[in-house]
Amino acid sequence: MTQYVRLIFDYINKTHDKNFLNQKYRHHNGKIITIHKSLLLALGWIEKRLDNSTIGLLEFQRKHEKGHPWQVMRDGLLSYAHPNGQLVNMNKPVASLEVQGLTYDALIGAVEILGLEFPHKKDKWLKLANKLQEKVLKLFWIKKDNFFAMAIDRNPKNNAIRQVKTISSVPAELLETRIFDSLSLEIKNKYIHAIVEKMYSDEFLTQAGIRSWSIKHTNIFKEEIWNYHGVHTVWGVTANVFAKGLHKQGFNILAEDMENRLINACGTSGSSQEFFYVDSHGKIAYKILKSKNKKDNKETPIIKGVNIPEKTQAWTVSALLRANLAKKVNQKKITFFEKEISNRITLEHRRSHEELANTFANSNIFILDSNEAIKAKGRIFEKNRPR
Repeated sequence: MTQYVRLIFDYINKTHDKNFLNQKYRHHNGKIITIHKSLLLALGWIEKRLDNSTIGLLEFQRKHEKGHPWQVMRDGLLSYAHPNGQLVNMNKPVASLEVQGLTYDALIGAVEILGLEFPHKKDKWLKLANKLQEKVLKLFWIKKDNFFAMAIDRNPKNNAIRQVKTISSVPAELLETRIFDSLSLEIKNKYIHAIVEKMYSDEFLTQAGIRSWSIKHTNIFKEEIWNYHGVHTVWGVTANVFAKGLHKQGFNILAEDMENRLINACGTSGSSQEFFYVDSHGKIAYKILKSKNKKDNKETPIIKGVNIPEKTQAWTVSALLRANLAKKVNQKKITFFEKEISNRITLEHRRSHEELANTFANSNIFILDSNEAIKAKGRIFEKNRPR
């Protein structure tokens, strides 16, 4: 819902066509309504969710015990877990960090574009946005780790709120939102630099983009599994959101580097695939065979994962389009912080067809052992689910 609202405001800001709101369409209930009406309904939904939250955040919770536990982008069964392997409490409201950034944008957009039309609502939207920003910085920040928690959940024993301290790429998505914009430069840089430093560390950075979880969590479940949104997966959509955030924060050299990683990885694989498996040493699984199609070979690396990445995924396609259409940056314009990061890594260039072909030819064959992974996932879920 927050993305829908933000998309409408982004369109209006780019086209300056506020009359767009008067366009009509058929609602799912069969009635003909305007986009303006649907926008107000969506904002009303956001207001209600924030008003009903005891901690002032936009939370999700499944309505049925067999419903999907994680009603956000990272929807793998084991995607939300504490560092000790215990799964996040899906039986109580959960607040995922990136959703708060999107919600903040939706509210600020409402203030700017609809404020004159609805002055009585404007004050409430602004108040909710300011409160949300305050809550995010207070509740999600892990002082010891100098980083953000990926989510907030409730302790099953006493319902107390807890930080989900698993170090993930979720905070990287805040950079393309406006949640830091109104902070003082010192405080703003504290949070932004911490995120960029972490994503460009050995914990996350790969040739294809950034891992979903820090490599420090490799043994989080005490048995091997290449989780759908875990240590061994790199998602193109996340890499591109991070790149957009780097552009927004003025780190254009790093943004182009991240875009090139995505473009090169997809170019090497020959597809705009859903995600990439990456082993603990940074080797990308461009060639994946099912275990039943190949005789056992002790030297062939095994992917203990459930999913084969879809070859054509819409959000990877759109991420590639954005990356390819991004303006080339002036290499002379670089901030001191960005220069420090750049000096520690090898910036990726846009590779030629010949280079991509050579990378693919020299890449390892991986075997996907999904049967064992399915069993492992079941054991892990049963052992670590909230009770």
